[in-house]
Amino acid sequence: MVFREESQDKIEKPGGGISVDRRDFLTLVFGSVSAVAISGGVGLWPTEAASRPLAEPARLALDYEGYVIDPLFEYCPELPTFRELIGLEDNSPLDSAIELKDELWRFEHIDDDPQNWSERDIKEITAWLDKQVEIEDLGPWQAMKYTEYGAGLRLHESMSFKDAERLGFTLVECPTIGSDFVGLRFDGDIEELNQNLARLGMNLIIAE
Repeated sequence: MVFREESQDKIEKPGGGISVDRRDFLTLVFGSVSAVAISGGVGLWPTEAASRPLAEPARLALDYEGYVIDPLFEYCPELPTFRELIGLEDNSPLDSAIELKDELWRFEHIDDDPQNWSERDIKEITAWLDKQVEIEDLGPWQAMKYTEYGAGLRLHESMSFKDAERLGFTLVECPTIGSDFVGLRFDGDIEELNQNLARLGMNLIIAE
């Protein structure tokens, strides 16, 4: 899979098959950490993989404070619906409503007991689920995923705490009072970092 610099929004599989947006592409890259590498066989896995064909690596960068960013990020992304955010895409209207017990404060006139909900109540909940979220509806971590710093957060999620610490990454959450900032900061030698990312099986390069 090759990321084309001229198209920042999607990557097309050779032959015109599957296309994914950049966020999904980076998720695939970050999910490619070898199970062998994670389990401790880091010294063996890259040697075995050396002859395998490699796709063009994903490229991230560090901002002026050392936080990992996506240099190709474009603002005004399409935010998810509440249904997508909560993870209820495949649920029926009633099942979705039942899963929303902790969200009932959002609805002024709906009974706390799902067994007493009318068809009208379920329609109201369904309409809300299919509504696109506003950035204010998201917590700091979720909101930052829709900024250039989201790539760093997905990178952090893809590895263990021990691996992140060994690589020189620090997760910074709300560093000052009133701040909603969350980001992944790197402190160390960038060349050594890229070598270690390769050893972990990540087809990824981070530039200063």
